[in-house]
Amino acid sequence: MARTHVALGVLLLLDFIVAVTILFTDHNLQTDFGLVTHGYFIHWYGMLAISIVSIIGALVSFSSGSRGVATAGAIGATLVFLFLLADVLTAPSLGLSYTAFAKYLFGIPPYVSASGYIPGLYDVLVVLFLVTAVVGFRSRSKHSRTRASS
Repeated sequence: MARTHVALGVLLLLDFIVAVTILFTDHNLQTDFGLVTHGYFIHWYGMLAISIVSIIGALVSFSSGSRGVATAGAIGATLVFLFLLADVLTAPSLGLSYTAFAKYLFGIPPYVSASGYIPGLYDVLVVLFLVTAVVGFRSRSKHSRTRASS
């Protein structure tokens, strides 16, 4: 198995760890800034889906070094990266302005009206998924060159 496939698996595992950390520590994500009192807010379930897909991707990447796995990992990471960036567009459904929600998601200093979250963790997740996508595409192309030279 190529090093880039192992790197892809490690990055997907890190994506999973950061996403799960957000799930457990972000009270605002769980409750829509206190508006949801029973169950979890819909955005929480989106992060849960990201966590599940990340751990499955990591396990598959560790168990198979195929080009298809690298392609799926790269495309999946790219889609999650875009999804995380586009999350700002859901601000009106939260009763927040785009600017306020962007400050909450991407701001390192804590957002004034938010409590119970780790500022900067979302930024880490976005960057990790970008790096995961790049490594996935690199792994895919290295696999192609290796097969061509064989």
